[in-house]
Amino acid sequence: IKKPSAVSDILSEKLSVEAARIQKEYAVKTIPVFSTGNITTEIANLTDEFEADLIIMGTQGSDSKNEGFLGSNTYRTINKCSVPVLTVSSNPTKKGFETILLPIDLSAHTRQKVTSAIQMAKLFTSHIHVLGLYNDSEEVDKFKLDVYLKQIEKECLKHKVAMTSLAVKTTNKVKR
Repeated sequence: IKKPSAVSDILSEKLSVEAARIQKEYAVKTIPVFSTGNITTEIANLTDEFEADLIIMGTQGSDSKNEGFLGSNTYRTINKCSVPVLTVSSNPTKKGFETILLPIDLSAHTRQKVTSAIQMAKLFTSHIHVLGLYNDSEEVDKFKLDVYLKQIEKECLKHKVAMTSLAVKTTNKVKR
């Protein structure tokens, strides 16, 4: 490449054209940003610069060979950024979300995702199914899970979001 800046100019122009197309097609404000450097560091920096509340990324990059795992850049972004990261498969079968599954357990951080789920449900007029999970060793603390479910139900009612909840004993619980 004789002039690296020429490549940057071409890519910036293509990005601006794509941003304009997205803005016109979906009626959303777009700000094209061309950046160089480490992908996840740049995403983290731009998240702070734009005071973003949510990052949306694909689950796998073009070099991913396994559909069962997140791509490495998505995984690093989740770990590097303090805002929620919504991962979306590359070929969704439909637009929007009619039903949202919200799994919770007895961990201290389990309810952190409730507000985001409610916001998403309001945006897409979705129904939230809250699945409370506990295992044999947590059976004595199941009442806490029932309290969590009632709290989530109150929040959903307050925000006029449809929801159902169910507590289930499982033997396949992820170990913390």
